[in-house]
Amino acid sequence: MFKKSENIKQLGLFSSPSMVMCKRESDEIDDPMAWHNQFYKNVTSCIDEEIFRPLYVDSKMGAPTKDIRILCAMRILKEGARCNDIQLYENIRFNLVWRRALGLFDMSDQCPCITTRLDTEV
Repeated sequence: MFKKSENIKQLGLFSSPSMVMCKRESDEIDDPMAWHNQFYKNVTSCIDEEIFRPLYVDSKMGAPTKDIRILCAMRILKEGARCNDIQLYENIRFNLVWRRALGLFDMSDQCPCITTRLDTEV
């Protein structure tokens, strides 16, 4: 089932990492010129999900997919960092700047499961 990403997310007051960091780290993670914020602005948020709509059946059955935008951006990060799936998912689960690059701004934002296939190789 196709699910379009939300363009604007409401950030939690206490679930955003930069809200609980000291000023220096908060300034660094919120720096608009940092690679992770540039990646989110110029890559993740610019992925057009509508081109993937024909791949999904419009029915009320089944769970909606994870945000296609996040899955595509994950593939780009994986190739750019030359890492394997396990390293990719570990970084997305525990590395704050990788999470920010994908638009997972809150600590409560859930990343896709490692069983979600990013490629079509068998």
